Amino acid sequence: MNGYRVSHFLLHYPLQSEKMTIEAIAQESGFKNQATFYNAFKKEKGLMPKAYFQKKALEKDMEGDLLA
Repeated sequence: MNGYRVSHFLLHYPLQSEKMTIEAIAQESGFKNQATFYNAFKKEKGLMPKAYFQKKALEKDMEGDLLA
């Protein structure tokens, strides 16, 4: 179930990150508290959310550099 909630979060975060915090979107995704969300996210993705999104941004930048 938490894997589904993490997937739901990942679908909505890029669309709403300008308007909502990670914690608010996590709660909207069905997590009752921040600790449960962070533990589930790390279990599913191997990183905490902030580190995960930093890694994804870096990968996107590097991909852009390779295509340029």
